[in-house]
Amino acid sequence: MSVPLEVKRQIDKVPPISERDKAIEETLKGIYDQLIKLQFNVLSHGYSYPSPNSNKVIIEIDVPKTEKRIEEIKGITNESLRVNNIESYSIKINKIDLVQREKKPSGMKYFQRFMKD
Repeated sequence: MSVPLEVKRQIDKVPPISERDKAIEETLKGIYDQLIKLQFNVLSHGYSYPSPNSNKVIIEIDVPKTEKRIEEIKGITNESLRVNNIESYSIKINKIDLVQREKKPSGMKYFQRFMKD
């Protein structure tokens, strides 16, 4: 005896972006645009929270390890966050060794090697 099976489509619900997160995203885009205009080599940028219920935001900016103007980057970031009324934050500037990054194999290379075997 077979039992009919009803298949339902799963829809993952993504919570709406808060007004604060929208403000942080817009501010971070402005910071990025300003740093590029001033000819900083920004490799990547973003933000996160230390825990799900935290009000503190961590702003992260990746630059090459050869970048010497770290305090200027922090100053521009601080000023932009202050002007846009973003409070309770920390700024983390990550200095990336581009030579090491190129030498380090990515997960995709391992995956491709595995698939060949």
